[in-house]
Order: sequence, then structure tokens, then C-alpha cells
Amino acid sequence: MKKIFAILFFLLIALFIGLAVYLLTLDVNKYKPILTERIGHAINKDVRLGNISFSVFPPVSVSANSISIKDIEKTWDDVFIEAGSLNARVKILPLLRKNLEIEHLSIRDMDVSLGHGIKFGMPEAILRNISIYGPINIDARLSIFGRGAENTKVKALLYPEAETKKPFIKNLQLEIDISKIDLASVLEALGQDEVAREFSGKKLGGELAITSEKLYLDLGKIHNSAIYMDLSKGAIEAPFIKDGLKDVNLKAQMKEKGVIIERLTGEVAGGNLSADGWVKDVFSFQDWGFDLALKNIDISRILPDPGVGRPGFEGGLDITMDVTGAGFSQDKLLASLTGKGNVSLYNSVLKNMNLLETALNKLDMLPGIVSELKQNLPSYYKDILRKKDTAFKPIDAKFELREGKLIFKDVVIESDAFYLKGDATLGLDRILKVQANLFVPKDLSEAFREVAHEFGYLQNSQGMITMPLMVYGKLPDVNVMPDMDYVIQRLAVSKGQELLESIFRKDKPADSDVEGEVSEDGSITPPEEKQEQRKPEPEEVLLKTIFDIISGPKE
Repeated sequence: MKKIFAILFFLLIALFIGLAVYLLTLDVNKYKPILTERIGHAINKDVRLGNISFSVFPPVSVSANSISIKDIEKTWDDVFIEAGSLNARVKILPLLRKNLEIEHLSIRDMDVSLGHGIKFGMPEAILRNISIYGPINIDARLSIFGRGAENTKVKALLYPEAETKKPFIKNLQLEIDISKIDLASVLEALGQDEVAREFSGKKLGGELAITSEKLYLDLGKIHNSAIYMDLSKGAIEAPFIKDGLKDVNLKAQMKEKGVIIERLTGEVAGGNLSADGWVKDVFSFQDWGFDLALKNIDISRILPDPGVGRPGFEGGLDITMDVTGAGFSQDKLLASLTGKGNVSLYNSVLKNMNLLETALNKLDMLPGIVSELKQNLPSYYKDILRKKDTAFKPIDAKFELREGKLIFKDVVIESDAFYLKGDATLGLDRILKVQANLFVPKDLSEAFREVAHEFGYLQNSQGMITMPLMVYGKLPDVNVMPDMDYVIQRLAVSKGQELLESIFRKDKPADSDVEGEVSEDGSITPPEEKQEQRKPEPEEVLLKTIFDIISGPKE
């Protein structure tokens, strides 16, 4: 009996030795076609593996020095996934049955291409309990637009659904450190190269959490998924906003092909931003709409620095607006952008420009007129022209948004020295254009006229100096230009009328030396009374009619 046990013992040892020799000399690369076929069948992709090695020492593992995965209809020049190394702890018995089950899989230095130039890297990914039947436990660290810096953590259960070929993910937890995302890379991937150059070197901040109880990976069913997004303490440096956007918080969800933005808040330019909205049909036309409110915005912080001594705007700004559009490319956005809203300006000042003085200085047909006014006006009115800046009274106006412009109709812009009434446009490119009539209050108009009687020719029926003018330029740099044709016409008509009346007037020279006229009864008629009794000559009536026609409103 002992001999039998001894024989069995030695046979068992020989069996283990033989098995060890077999495993140690096993060329696992012979199984490469089976492995690639099994993996490709499970994920419905073409798979290519590099050199494979096999270790029998616990735990039993298989390693590959490279792996590439592509869509079936694509060539190997257009791979979907490419990884530098792969290590898998394999369940050995299923492998002997030509079935692949992996207890633990780690992948390093993997690049994933999503098409349209969009790629992200994965420094390390760990997957557990992998089989074609699932579920696969995913625990991965990724670099999404991070230029190699790890910025994303993923935890989920993947169900391959090899039979139905409709894989899905359960209990998705995606955490993204936005501070490690390169914004310029994101914009370049979206085809916004020009915008990417503007944002080059600009930093982001915040934590974005994306969760989903069940996420379908089939594009035909992904819209049936419910995905929740939560951004906290977000930040972005913007080239056109001093200090950028800070403390941005977002709650949104994606379902039925669209995104619903439940709440978006943040700090911008010393004020607050709040919005809610929707994006419809994310995977195609991307129609969207927002209700947006900006409160207590510091205008000087959303405009470029004008430079020392140059005109610039200061003040507070509130905006409420409803806006809709289609797409997010610049051309499509500007063509489709529409909306309406209300804007309020308060404590607003045009620095380093006295707008009234600038307009009067442009009246070059009246040389030196501003200097004359400053010298001869009463002190109170002198100070109006000597002010370095133009302070505006609060402005409240409605607007429409079309073709990338805020359009204002019949807007009133008022200061202590004048007011403007007319139409204005302000583009998203900061180009301002105001076409309006300038009105100078009656008391100031009279003071101007007493110093320079030419201003009387520009007074309207209410006694206010008025003239059309245009304010235009790219903020903060603006120019002021009166309607010179209008001013010249008014001055020419009035001066011409005076000149021709003096030519046609038939007063006798001797009359000017007579203090009064003696009547038949011996009484004397004063010269001024005689002047009142004089009837206008026909030539004067005709002349006045002609100039009334010339200076009258144009049809």
C-alpha cells in the first residue's frame, strides 16, 4: 500500500513538473488570434495585440506591450484606441477552454480618439472581473485635454452585452478636475482655432461630477440615458473680462437628446451672473436657449484698458435677456442669434472726453467757437465745457438681439449738458454706433447764442440747440461726429437770408438820420413806430419763402 501511495505521489510530482515545464515553455503568442477574436467579438471592434508574455507565478498573468482597437469599417491608420502596455490577471481554467475571463486588467499610456480631432489620454485604467458576459468593474484615471496631466477619475460597471451588441454602463461616477484641462486644446478640437489662440495660456478651475444610473453606449439609444452634471467652484480666465469668471456653479441634466440647465450662477466683473436654459438635439443641430441675468457689472472690467488719457467707460450695468440660437461655431452662432431684453446703466461716465465740447469742436466752419464760449459764458456754463469727463444720468432701455448686435430704438441718453435721442447698435465685437439728435437745454442754448449768435440758427422751435450726430467706434475708443451737412445748411440759409434781405431792403439813407417824421398836423412819428408800420417788400416775402423751402425738412 505504501508503494502504491509512493508511486502516486511521484506521479503527481511528475505531473506538476510536467505542467510547470509546459507552462514555462508555453508560447502564448500562439493564442493571440483567439484572444484578439474574443476581445473583438466582445466589443464589436477590430483588435490588434503586440507581443504577449505569460507568467505562471501567482497570480497567473498575461501581458502585452501594445494594443490597438479600431472600428470594423476603418483602416489601421485610423485607430480608435491605442495603448502602450496591458497587463491582465487571467483565470486560467476558462482560458484552457478557449474562453477569456480576466480577474484584473491594467492599461497604461492609452490614447482614445473620438473623431473630429478630439482625443484624450489615459495614464492608467484598471478593470476588474472582465468577461464577455460582464459586468466589468471599471476604475480608471484619464487625461482629457490635459496634455498628459491626469485630470479625470472614472468608476462604473460595464455590461458588454455581447449577444445583443448594445452595451451599457451602470452606476457611472465621473470626476473631472477642470483646473488640469487645457482650454486651448478643447477649442482646437472643436475647430475654433482663432478662439483657441485668444484663450491660449488661460486657466480653468473647478470640479465637475457626472453621474448616471444607466448610460447606453449605443448611439441609437444614448438619448434614453439620464446623465446628471454638477459643477462647483468653476473658474475661467477670459481675455475680454478682467479677473474672468469665478465661483461658477452649474446643475444640469441630459435626457431625450437634450440638456436642461437647471441653474447656472457665477461671479463676473464684480457682479453676478445667473441663467437657466436648454440645449435641444445635442447630437445634431444643437438648438439652444437661455434666460440670462447680469447684475452689478463693472463696465470697466469687461472692456479693454483704453490706455492713459484715452476715452474709456466706467459705471454699473444690469442686463436681463432671453436669447436663442443654433450651434456653437462662430458663423452659425452669429447667423442664428436672436433675443430681447432690457439694459440699465447707472453711475456711468465717459472718461477723458467731454462729449458736448468734442461735438462743438468738430464745427470747423465756426473756428475758435469753443474757446470763445469758455471765455465769455457765465461761470456756471463755463464749467460745463471745462469738465474733463461726461457723466450720464441713469439709462434704462429695451433692446433686440439680431445678427450679433444689440439693437436699441428711440433710446434716450442724457447728461447735465445735453441729451441724445435716437437709435443705437452694440455688436458682440464691441463696435458701437449711435445715430441720434443732440439737444442742448434751453437755458444753455440761450447762453451759447448770447456769446455767438450763430448758435441761434441751430435752435429749434423750443429754443434748444439741436443737430444730428453720430457716436461710433470700438469700445472703449469712440468718436463723435456732428452731421456737418445739416449744420452748414442751417448756417448758410440763415446767413444768406440776412445778406439778401439787406440787399433788397429799400430803406432810404436819409431816413437813418431823421429822428422822427413831422406829420401834417405837426406831430412827430418816432422812427421805431415808423419801422413797425413798414410793410415787407415783395422781394423779402419771396426770399423768405425760398429759404423756408430750402431749410425745411426733406421728404
